[in-house]
Amino acid sequence: MPAKNLVRTAFTVVLVAATALATAAPANNGAGHGNANGNGNSNGNGNSAGSGGSGGSGTPTIATCSASDISITGASCLGFYSGNLNGNAPSVAAVNTALGTWHLNLTEAVDAGHMISSLTGNTINFSQQLYGDTIIGVHYGNVNGSNNVTAFYRFDAGTTGIDAFTTSFASLSNATLYRTGVATTVPEPETYAMLLAGLGLVGVVARRRRK
Repeated sequence: MPAKNLVRTAFTVVLVAATALATAAPANNGAGHGNANGNGNSNGNGNSAGSGGSGGSGTPTIATCSASDISITGASCLGFYSGNLNGNAPSVAAVNTALGTWHLNLTEAVDAGHMISSLTGNTINFSQQLYGDTIIGVHYGNVNGSNNVTAFYRFDAGTTGIDAFTTSFASLSNATLYRTGVATTVPEPETYAMLLAGLGLVGVVARRRRK
């Protein structure tokens, strides 16, 4: 095969394989138009979930909460905050103060598509599958005698995703999705083989040119 064609073939193979690998790379969906950095421990699903204590950054909680408040293993909770902090325009500053512990900062009000209003019962089901590092806020009508409170939870939804989950309290009012990831694809072994073959061809071309 002429050297020119060999070079073209080699780089084509490498490009195709690299594109496939890039498509399979993890991505994040910033539901809250902000940013959050992994600041905690992994629960074994390959994504970092924040470790949380009680209390946010500068905003006092009115009561402590528990990771067991929601039916997701390994969740963290910041505490119960007074008011309906659902990420709408009036509450953005308060949400940013509360979620400062998790390094999440909203640059604008959360899109209505990431909010669930008029919840009843104790089940939360957002309109999208949740993946990886996820942060939500849940507004309750009454929790252990405290009325009109919001709790913030962070958890690892894993790579297979979570559709719905429940809370320990049957007084749901609304919920907001602040951050979650997107589905990822694991590269097939053939993709790596193609990449290695392409790199091998590049090496062959380089050796021919040196001769």
